[in-house]
Amino acid sequence: AGATANIGGGLLIHGDSWIMPYAEPTNGATVKINVGGDLLVAVGGGIDADRRGYTRGYGPGCARTGRSDGGNGAGYGGHGGMGFGGKLWGPSYGSAEWPVEAGSGAWLYAGGGSYAGRGGGSIRLHVAGGAAIHGTLTAKGSPGLSTHGGGGSGGGILLECGTLQGSNSGLLTVEGGKGNYGGSCGGGGRIAIHYNPAAQAALAIPVPPIRFSAYAYPWTTTGYYATINAREGTLWLPDSLFLTEIMDQQRFWHVQLAIPGLSVWSTPSLKLDNCVLTWPEGLTLTVANDVVMTNDAAFTLAAAATNDLSPRYGAQLNVGRDLRILTNCWIFPQAHPTNASIVGIRVGRDATLAAGGGIDANGRGYHAAPDNKLGPGAGKSTYYSGGGYGGKGGGTSPGGTYGRPELPLEPGSPAGWNGYGGGIYHYSVGGLGGGAVHLRAGGQLRVDGLVTADGWFGSYYRGSAGSGGSIFLAAPRVTGGGRLSARGGRGSGEGTATTIISSGGGGRIAVWHHLALGEIETRLATSSVAGLNDSPTYPSFTGEVDVGWIPSTGVNDTLNPPENGSKGFYTKASTLVILR
Repeated sequence: AGATANIGGGLLIHGDSWIMPYAEPTNGATVKINVGGDLLVAVGGGIDADRRGYTRGYGPGCARTGRSDGGNGAGYGGHGGMGFGGKLWGPSYGSAEWPVEAGSGAWLYAGGGSYAGRGGGSIRLHVAGGAAIHGTLTAKGSPGLSTHGGGGSGGGILLECGTLQGSNSGLLTVEGGKGNYGGSCGGGGRIAIHYNPAAQAALAIPVPPIRFSAYAYPWTTTGYYATINAREGTLWLPDSLFLTEIMDQQRFWHVQLAIPGLSVWSTPSLKLDNCVLTWPEGLTLTVANDVVMTNDAAFTLAAAATNDLSPRYGAQLNVGRDLRILTNCWIFPQAHPTNASIVGIRVGRDATLAAGGGIDANGRGYHAAPDNKLGPGAGKSTYYSGGGYGGKGGGTSPGGTYGRPELPLEPGSPAGWNGYGGGIYHYSVGGLGGGAVHLRAGGQLRVDGLVTADGWFGSYYRGSAGSGGSIFLAAPRVTGGGRLSARGGRGSGEGTATTIISSGGGGRIAVWHHLALGEIETRLATSSVAGLNDSPTYPSFTGEVDVGWIPSTGVNDTLNPPENGSKGFYTKASTLVILR
């Protein structure tokens, strides 16, 4: 700590009253507050560390490119966004459990004379008694201030207390700063709450409706998405007490949960209402009855790496009865970025994906890397190479095809990554492969919304795109009028008539229908497709099925174009009787 405040009794911060802890802007030393009694933060007051972390160009999460040509977002709890022209993003750092550091500033961009954002500061509260939060603890990063200005990362909030109480007006936030124009956004910061688990569980209201946010903007001031977007920050909790059957009122808002030892969580039912969170990597989430998602709710399940493909699922969602994903609600299955493990979703009865909602695995497959050996269909290490999967990628050194049309289980592969020097550009980062959606149900599977595993676009300039991923749906009855999409991503570039900056190849989509869940599981256990017949259409599903590719921007895809992927509806010649 660069400064310490020792308070022998309690600390009461009333409305319209604020403590403002400043970190040292280039050294990062922070302020520590010790409270001998209780802490009360009233509505309209609090502790404000916004923009009070590392200054622009400083901090462990500042990606220094060696020259003043940044535009990349800073990282802390989550990494920052990729900079303009493919420059490397700010890394994450520090401890989720003990976030005592401030957020980082973004690197400067001399080409546009921009001002990058500053990092959020650090709030360190060590409270001997109870803490009641009705106001705000905030440590946001600041936005980029001019063209190509990257956003600063969110800062850190560490609260140690005997018990935690409060209301829905209470907010702890470590939001990253927004990028300006082509400058990317900053990653979210870190929040850690250390309460006494036994004392907390004994409270009359053990789970107060306090809100936690570690949001990272996915778009800049002009709506630009980077090839590598900024990521939300972390929320550390000592146990799973705050995970309840109903999670609502933005209790969790774009946070990566970090809970010690949590690899399995079971609950009788789950309603996610206006909350957005990322579960701990590798989690098996088991819900005995129904899962309902409403009011802009979303969650990410991230697969952990597996040693081989026999346990193909690196994370799972097991629903005993019905899954209902309502309008504007999403599940994001994240395949492991360097390993073939995927997320599996099993529903005992009906699964319903309403119009305007669904399952989104876009760009959530294999990641690009400088040696570009991640993924069986990875494009070669050149910016003229799209990733392949169901169809080969485009360009001069594209990735090839792999996998089986009848049983697509792998993630999509990335495009080539090339060190493109000269001028102010450092890298042509290839787009990420599309992920894998693997959903089987025991009743009706109705898709009126979107199930998508498109490849992601390459960086501007000269970045080719990743391949589409895989979609596998299986149920006794598949209906709806929605859209299934596993398209190859779009290549990017400044472009000439002879430039080959290519899109990725299409992915693979397979729908198994008129098969009982027991048979589906048996076939999956042995990877058996024996006796299944393929038809290009299926009358009960009236929606769109797309395994094509998205044309590149400003360049010529016709010189060596990508290929479409594979799609099909599969069943066996038999009679299935369903009693309702």
